[in-house]
Amino acid sequence: MNKFDLRFQKTEDLIIKAFLECAAETDLDKIRIKDICARASISRNAFYAHYADKYELLESVCESLETKMANGLTPAVISMMSKNQLNESTDWCVGMVYENREILRILANCSEERLRALLVGVFIEGTLKALYDRPELILSDPKLNMAANAVTNLLVSSLLLWLQHIDDISRDEMISFVRTYMHEPCILLYRQINAHPGIVAKF
Repeated sequence: MNKFDLRFQKTEDLIIKAFLECAAETDLDKIRIKDICARASISRNAFYAHYADKYELLESVCESLETKMANGLTPAVISMMSKNQLNESTDWCVGMVYENREILRILANCSEERLRALLVGVFIEGTLKALYDRPELILSDPKLNMAANAVTNLLVSSLLLWLQHIDDISRDEMISFVRTYMHEPCILLYRQINAHPGIVAKF
């Protein structure tokens, strides 16, 4: 069946919905294909027409969410970042996590490592690519790499902890926290990047 066929897409949606429901209730290693199929009211053959296994399904869900969140990096947000308006950038980052909090919490239960990679891809790698030409040079410069890793670990670890306690820590409280503790490290990182002779800002 063509993947653009409406029936194929409907089955795809049912599989994803059923998978997320299962993942919200139990660990990934305990989820069985037959459980997903039962919730989606489909056959095993129908499942395997879409995915090889639950791990491929998880990866597909993560990739879709990463694309959705990356699309939130609009020209307006990029413009704010280019002007070092970190408060507005923080609002965008925390707001994006809050908007997708339910699925992010489920994915954290499936694979914290994969979720960490997703957040890094959107909030660190994505923003650097939007702001600079040849951002890969950051990895080849030890000092820049250390500074980028410090910012990355602080931000991502804080967001992951927030997801665990998002019912107790409001969005505004999280924005305040990130603004307080991320401001100086981010300023230092951008200052070092802007001083690098091989990295050119796009704005």
